[in-house]
Amino acid sequence: MSDLLELLARTEAARGADRELDGDIIAACFGPNVKTAYAWRLPVTASLDAALALVERVLPGWDFTVKRFGMRANVEVFENNGKGYEYASGKTPALALLAALLKALIAQAKSSNTNPIELEGEE
Repeated sequence: MSDLLELLARTEAARGADRELDGDIIAACFGPNVKTAYAWRLPVTASLDAALALVERVLPGWDFTVKRFGMRANVEVFENNGKGYEYASGKTPALALLAALLKALIAQAKSSNTNPIELEGEE
């Protein structure tokens, strides 16, 4: 699935680990051919370590904070130069981090005409 907005909505609605969502997030970051590659089927929705590894690979040079308050996790991802910042919350720290990652990718797609990802509902 290449629609980042729909993928973000699915991620924000997720209540826990989801292997199909893992594959779709990986495909959004690295292309649809990678989705089926076993090596890239990381459990990013289940593991904060896997989600952090993905963020570090997709958003090199970005920093992050992860906070947990009761039953929700809050995450910020940001560039050190102050140009990029995204906030998200989720049921788990991994899901919140993935939502922030997707928001950052959406922001990059909006600001760049070279990104091939179509944003449904956006002009």
